[in-house]
Amino acid sequence: MQPTWQPLKPGDLIDVIAPSGAIARWDRALKQVRELLEGYGYRVRMPEEMMSPTILNYAHEDSVRAEYLIKALQAEDSAAVWAVRGGTGATRLLDALDAIEPPKRIKPLIGFSDITALHSYLHSQWNWPSVLGVVLSSNQELQAKNGGTISADAAAKDVLTLLEKTTADDAACYNTVQPLNAAASVVDQLDTRLTGGNLTLIQVLQGCQYLSDLRGFTLLLEDIGLSPQQLERTLDSLRFSGILENCDGVILGEFVSSRSGEDESLAITANQYALDNFAASVSCPVFSLPVFGHGRLNAPLLLNSQCRISCDQENNYALHMYPPV
Repeated sequence: MQPTWQPLKPGDLIDVIAPSGAIARWDRALKQVRELLEGYGYRVRMPEEMMSPTILNYAHEDSVRAEYLIKALQAEDSAAVWAVRGGTGATRLLDALDAIEPPKRIKPLIGFSDITALHSYLHSQWNWPSVLGVVLSSNQELQAKNGGTISADAAAKDVLTLLEKTTADDAACYNTVQPLNAAASVVDQLDTRLTGGNLTLIQVLQGCQYLSDLRGFTLLLEDIGLSPQQLERTLDSLRFSGILENCDGVILGEFVSSRSGEDESLAITANQYALDNFAASVSCPVFSLPVFGHGRLNAPLLLNSQCRISCDQENNYALHMYPPV
């Protein structure tokens, strides 16, 4: 049975969490995030003491981050849980989630990058849908204030618009899907669900209970900071593990090298070479959808919810996502 959540509406309470990396100027970020969401008509809960950077630059000690995460997921008065940033550290919280029962109220968890670990947990252990989307410290609205660039064209408002949809057939659609291998080029219609996110996190979780059996799923992959050689080696680890044998397909987002002194155009070409090699070496359909990841684009994607990849008579591919309401 398809799990569902209540559509968001202005006036709802959003719990903001910091399950991963720290934010240096937390006082400023706290104020700006609160103003951002309240500006769209939402109430916000984000404790001031949620940030106390550790030696590994996690937002707080594992036990504290787990406590805030669990409180947010269990809270009966909030309608969504939104991560303030990624980074590292979310895998440290999975054991704590094992110690609780799934809350009765299903609500969207929103975030990307390191938050992939939490998405994967919710899909594999609780069968919850979630949203792969921009974190609250890196979005179009806040970056315009602070002069940043990462995800500068990805708006928090886009996430809210997606979550405010009130009917299951009100599909969100992305028309920039491209087939990358022979198996993808013969797809007319593929009904599936999306899971995954950050490639490095998927590599960490493969082979354990926190990554869903990929039957019936299409795996999303993106990453940042990998050299083209590291990218190819990491993709090879997925091939060798066998986790792709039963999946519906793979969708590749942006892969940003972000390495100092590197020729950007050369890195893009080399990354694409590695991605093409990967697509040619697996039997499942592999598509490109460069609207999500660590680059300027980071469009929200519904995870563990019904979606469809389709091809029209002009060989134009699209991804349609149906809200779990």
